[in-house]
Amino acid sequence: MDTKLTLKLDKEVIERAKLYARSRGLSLSRVVEGYLLGLTRDEEPTLRKLTGTVAELAGILGGNEADESKQAYAGYLARKYSARAWRRSPRNRAWSNTARIALRSWYVSTGSQMA
Repeated sequence: MDTKLTLKLDKEVIERAKLYARSRGLSLSRVVEGYLLGLTRDEEPTLRKLTGTVAELAGILGGNEADESKQAYAGYLARKYSARAWRRSPRNRAWSNTARIALRSWYVSTGSQMA
């Protein structure tokens, strides 16, 4: 049985709610009713059953192992992108030397003094 309910809301909120309901082909009353039903549902949300490959892989890493793996990866990324590690890389060191030589020859050719 439907019962009338009176609400006092901001005018702008009401207008936006009407547009929302109209765009979905519903009445504002049905939108509010659906929202209140969702809020007051007694049952706990159910988890979907895992299937296929996801079910096979679920639980392979325990909680601590997964956390340790994430921490190890974060440490790897920090080391990889740190300035010190960049300078220590033989490839980058060679590039830096080449850049230094090119810069020095530019200073010599222009007659400028190196800082």
